[in-house]
Amino acid sequence: MCGIAGIIGLKTEKRQIVLNKMLERQHHRGPDFTGTLHGDGYSFGHNRLSIIDLTIASNQPMLSECGNFIIVFNGEIYNYKELKLELNYPFKTKGDSEVLLASFIKWGESCLEKLNGMFSFVIYNIKEKTLFAARDRFGVKPFYYTIHENTFYFASEIKALLSINNHLKSWNNKVWSNYMVFGQYASGQETFYESVCQLPAGCKFWYVNNKLKVDSYYNFKDRVLKYNWEKYSINEIKEQIKDTLRKSINYRLIADVKRGFNMSGGMDSTLLFELIRKELNPKLTRAFTFYSNDKIYDELKWVKKILNESDFKLEKCLITVDEIPKFAKKIQFNQDEPYSGIATLAYAKTFQKASEKGFKVILDGSGMDEIAGGYDYYSNNSNNIIQGISCSPFKTNVLNEDFLNLAQKDEMEIKFISNLQNLQYRDLFKTKLPRDLRMTDRISMAYSIEMREPFLDHNLVEMGFSLPDNYKIREGKTKWIMREILKEFIDKSIAEAPKRPIQTPQREWLSNDLKIWVIETIKIALKKSDWLIKNEVEKELDIFFKKDNSNSFYIWQWLSIGLMLEK
Repeated sequence: MCGIAGIIGLKTEKRQIVLNKMLERQHHRGPDFTGTLHGDGYSFGHNRLSIIDLTIASNQPMLSECGNFIIVFNGEIYNYKELKLELNYPFKTKGDSEVLLASFIKWGESCLEKLNGMFSFVIYNIKEKTLFAARDRFGVKPFYYTIHENTFYFASEIKALLSINNHLKSWNNKVWSNYMVFGQYASGQETFYESVCQLPAGCKFWYVNNKLKVDSYYNFKDRVLKYNWEKYSINEIKEQIKDTLRKSINYRLIADVKRGFNMSGGMDSTLLFELIRKELNPKLTRAFTFYSNDKIYDELKWVKKILNESDFKLEKCLITVDEIPKFAKKIQFNQDEPYSGIATLAYAKTFQKASEKGFKVILDGSGMDEIAGGYDYYSNNSNNIIQGISCSPFKTNVLNEDFLNLAQKDEMEIKFISNLQNLQYRDLFKTKLPRDLRMTDRISMAYSIEMREPFLDHNLVEMGFSLPDNYKIREGKTKWIMREILKEFIDKSIAEAPKRPIQTPQREWLSNDLKIWVIETIKIALKKSDWLIKNEVEKELDIFFKKDNSNSFYIWQWLSIGLMLEK
């Protein structure tokens, strides 16, 4: 897990200065080593977080044996040892970066079909002056770019690109309007900044002769439709899923550094724990969970029940109301774009504690809801994209009319016969997962920690997604097949517990303890943007503080504007 950056164009001396500035802005992504490589018309940089092959031989930018190819790579190729056996290459390292470089040299862009991992990388052909880049299938690892004054720039974080020129800080009003009206975060190639683009998940591009061509390489639908479950019994299906789960777990335990895992009281992290507990030495690892000292929201009792009778030590990560204003500002700096509120701050606490304890790799149960049908709106026909709500979380009455009219809701693609699968596809590639992966990447990397999601192995996602609807939702229970598997490991009451959205006392804190901070931060939003109607905002705030605080989503939206404008 690292940070990558590069420039094609500019004069050499200016390129070096700008690249160093970009790398400094994302230093937290890789504090172990910062490397640069400059040549005729190009400069590449790398912030290294050493996870596999801790020697200097695996530092980047990395030059091929023939001297013609340069790679900068962020992520992990989990099946690099298998790929290495297929390659006739004079390897000098024991890491996956050199295997990825050799794979591209041998197979070209078709190497993407062979990769199992999370990645964003660039490979530059010095002789032909061509640049190739790709991002993993679900967009676990970020990739941002911009073309400014005939020069191409790329980086792992938006803030690195914003350091180039103030012009790049202009906001994308349409994306912001979609966020305020529909709760949509940036999708496709767009970001919250007008001039900064992202490479979408499962996509690649070539940059040749100052021209950029972006294409998708991952045909998810075709891979899903290849499955035919009619000929298998339930037990046979369970065994196939368990085999794939175990392989995914084993891949993501490969590391030369300390490994830990996040815990909540839900079935996803419970299943993760049951699958890894025999693979890890309890004396060398830790479980991390956040809490707020609020019995209504905290899941400590569930976490302790899951860990009961095991030798794994639990690290409890407390978040308090007093630290929210300062901590919210810090996490906003790391996020670059709006995030989902105090739950994100609480989650960040687990990575902060893990970093303090010397851990560099944390496993997490993200992704199971999207692949196994875990959200309530999959079965209650609410058409929501937010879990656990019964009314609209948005307040469009406070928005300036011109700004409001910019909003264009992304229509759900109809790719499958099953409506459930269409909803899952939306969440995997358009709404829930892209948002969550961006937020978790930033909060983990803010503390120089590599987060790994075993449930997002593409083989497991395709397998789970392809199952008939009644294997996902049955008898009112979501994630049915995964619950059946979990029952083989743990008490039935835990396996059948209903899904609980990640919760914190956000509504209570924002409407009471943090009232002054909320008012002052939203004042900044009102003063420095023309999107909000002042008197309407004040009316809604008065209702929120005095009458009804059951919905705080729109409050956090306004806070996000203020946090991003605050100097």
